[in-house]
Amino acid sequence: MAGSEKATVTLASGESVSGTLSYLDDFKVILLDAQGKAHSFALGNGLRVQLEDSLGAHRQLLDQYTDDDMHNLTAYLGTLK
Repeated sequence: MAGSEKATVTLASGESVSGTLSYLDDFKVILLDAQGKAHSFALGNGLRVQLEDSLGAHRQLLDQYTDDDMHNLTAYLGTLK
């Protein structure tokens, strides 16, 4: 769950750090800021992590379409040669 995904960490004090998610597990999160500097935070104590899911809308559609819908779409696309 790391790579090009963007995230924002907000501390209990209200200060926030944004960057590219480098590492995330149940205990800590590591972000790389725009200058490439790593910021590591222990999860808990009012710390909030917000992930920017650029594929979120697409993931929601996966639950909407049935196998039959996907079969029909694929069959239709096959006729467009």
